Amino acid sequence: MRLFGLSWLFLLWLNPNESLQQNEIKCQLTLPPLRGTTYEPAYRSLFSPGEKIRVTCGEGYWILNTQTTSTETTCKNDGDWTIRPVCEVSLYLFLEVTCSHPQALYLDHWGDSGQQQRLGDTVSYRCGSDYSSTDGAPWATCTRDGWKPNPLCQEKCRVPEKPASLRITTDVTDNQIRKGQYLTFACEDLNRVIKGNATLECLENGRWSNPLPTCEAAKDCRRPPPPLSHGRTKTETRYPYRHNDKVEYVCDRDYSMEGGPFKTCVDGDWVGEMRCRPAQGCVRPPHLSDGDTKTSTKYQYQHNERVEYICQPYYVMEGGPFKTCKDGEWTGEIRCLRPCTVNREDMNRHNIQFRYSRDDKLYSEHNDLIEFVCTRGHRHVGTVGIRPKCEHGVIHLPTCQ
Repeated sequence: MRLFGLSWLFLLWLNPNESLQQNEIKCQLTLPPLRGTTYEPAYRSLFSPGEKIRVTCGEGYWILNTQTTSTETTCKNDGDWTIRPVCEVSLYLFLEVTCSHPQALYLDHWGDSGQQQRLGDTVSYRCGSDYSSTDGAPWATCTRDGWKPNPLCQEKCRVPEKPASLRITTDVTDNQIRKGQYLTFACEDLNRVIKGNATLECLENGRWSNPLPTCEAAKDCRRPPPPLSHGRTKTETRYPYRHNDKVEYVCDRDYSMEGGPFKTCVDGDWVGEMRCRPAQGCVRPPHLSDGDTKTSTKYQYQHNERVEYICQPYYVMEGGPFKTCKDGEWTGEIRCLRPCTVNREDMNRHNIQFRYSRDDKLYSEHNDLIEFVCTRGHRHVGTVGIRPKCEHGVIHLPTCQ
């Protein structure tokens, strides 16, 4: 018997955590939840002290001793919750909720004629000249917590008197701005800069978020433009530079620019981000419809390497004749414009023939003018001239009758 007791104490010494876990305090939830109640997370029933859950009530239910339908509750050290996680049937279901006429001096109009309104009713209203509707809508709704929005009206922010050096870039219609709207300023003189916040927000009670900014003379850049690794300025530098002066940069031959290409002198500092990185090559050049490359192509081309194209006979090239590899992309617009085919059967149907025997050709290049005459016994009619032009494979023949 003594040996059994010693063995039990030895096992307990080997597994102290298992003994403590059996006595650990937990907060419990009923699963599935009671009617009208949902939990987040929804898949657990035991929680340790300090853990939180969110309780949400369905329509017609209320969290006891609160005025909410959703709340967060925390498991306490004694195994209970800070707020009982159960939704009760709302007492408001059995009580009629009404809203009375608001006594507000800032209202110009209230549309209920002094009658009480029930839950969910809406009333049109208008705020005084120095106020605006809080949510921008012209009506209020009766809720369990009174009229919404609350407050019904809020003071507008008056547009401040500005010095001549400032201009307002925001559209302002009535010299007033509602809460949450912004007023933006800029300097009239391009050689001056804004000091302070250029944008002001209208806050509650007609207050602005920041003081009115000022315009001050901009400083010149007395340092030369900064150097660019694997690049340089496009023109010779000088200094000082005036405010808003720009300097253009270019990269070395086998490098490509990211950002840029300008740095600008802004109030004494150079502004503009750019860098030159190794340029990428290109794979085979793209196919040209009704044309081809003048020489056989390679699989890989270097940055800045170019390829010449030619068009098929009777086709006229527009753009080109080169496409150039620029940092992995082929640049250069080329198009082969189609010739026009003059069919003798169509000519006979239009009762026309070539004016000159030397023009006896069935193919005409783009932009060629072809002169026709009517065959014997016919005269020219219609709006198509007797000397139509070939335009990218299309020519409209004149008609004789």
